[in-house]
Amino acid sequence: DVFNIYLSNDELEKLDKLKLDCRDGQIRDLFLIGCFSLQRFSDYSRISPEMIKTTPKGGKVIELIQVKTKTRVIIPIKPTMDVLLKKYGYQVPIIPQQEVNDRMKVIGKPSG
Repeated sequence: DVFNIYLSNDELEKLDKLKLDCRDGQIRDLFLIGCFSLQRFSDYSRISPEMIKTTPKGGKVIELIQVKTKTRVIIPIKPTMDVLLKKYGYQVPIIPQQEVNDRMKVIGKPSG
């Protein structure tokens, strides 16, 4: 049996508004980028400026090749995700997946 957990938009917004120290803030931001991009950690954790493209209509997208499937995907960058990405110069913080998993269990408790 699999127990699937998801966060509502309200919960993501609460998480985004939490006042955190620098490292926990980076972990939270990386987690949120993952939520907004709908990608696996192996994909969203390597977003870099070279992957950011502008559409003919002026919108921003992330263009990447997924690690697991080798599939090319184009991900629209919505305003909330753009704010997070811009904060880091479109280069997501490099944080080990296990650290993100462990800290998000603690960080996420107040937002539930």
